[in-house]
Amino acid sequence: MMIKSGFLAGLYLSSLLLFGCSNHSVHSPDINQDAAAFTRDGLQAFSEADRYRAKHLFNEALSIYEGIDNQKGLLETHINLAEVALSERNYHATQQHLQLATERVDSTIFQPYQTRIALLYAQIALQQKHYPQAKNLLQPLLPKFEDTVPNTIPDTIQLTAIANRTKIAFSEAQDETLWTHRYAHALSVSKQINHNLTGRLLRFQARLAEDEQNHQQAEKLLRQALIEYKKDLGRTGIAATLSELGQLSMAQERWQDARIYLLRCKGVLHSLDNLDTMTTVIKLLIKVETKLNNTKASKSLNKWLTVLKGEHKGANYDNSIR
Repeated sequence: MMIKSGFLAGLYLSSLLLFGCSNHSVHSPDINQDAAAFTRDGLQAFSEADRYRAKHLFNEALSIYEGIDNQKGLLETHINLAEVALSERNYHATQQHLQLATERVDSTIFQPYQTRIALLYAQIALQQKHYPQAKNLLQPLLPKFEDTVPNTIPDTIQLTAIANRTKIAFSEAQDETLWTHRYAHALSVSKQINHNLTGRLLRFQARLAEDEQNHQQAEKLLRQALIEYKKDLGRTGIAATLSELGQLSMAQERWQDARIYLLRCKGVLHSLDNLDTMTTVIKLLIKVETKLNNTKASKSLNKWLTVLKGEHKGANYDNSIR
């Protein structure tokens, strides 16, 4: 059985990270270009799951924008830093950055950024499994539907909101088919080429197939999802899909296949620095190795699990936003 909640729950929005303009100041173009370069390098670092470097680079850009009172640059950078903090599950820092961004959105010219900020607040609630709150926050971001077909062509924010709402449907085991069909139609009419959003849709469709005991179709869809994520090197999606393939194999008692998928997942997770997720996968691997009578491997993984639990207990996020 696939993990129904809690595993790689967030939809990471690297495609929505903001790239600030570099021509706001006529007098100091080099300074603005430096800030733009830090932002560009920060976006690249985030796409490579190097959150520490991304945070450092965005803070460098933030310092420059503060020094020249570039409010648009500050707004965009606080949103980007909120995205990084959210990926670290550092909710305190996420909210601090969003509050500083919201203060600047009060200006009319920055109102278009409000939907992005609202989406991130919904992401916080979703990751913390506060589903009623997440649904309320997502509702204004969703397009109107005629049954399963959106009345308008959805943009990336709306597509991501629909994907999050579909995740909630599965987490609450309510209207999963309805929201999966809405997501599929919305992605189709948008005509956007977004491999991460497509991969997420395929994983939802695989869940429906598995619920119907159609394991062959579920595996086919998950393999397609893996291909989509790899097109953009989306490590979070790759790891999630490999884990789900492993769990699908476990449900069919294909223990050797499950072991291969989960070991591949573990390899990807090394680059993501997510203790919760790694702990989940190690527990699954212990179960698989036990079924395969690999006593030595099971003992080794149990030792590793003990270390991970110690690291998790000792984890101390920096609640500072700078």
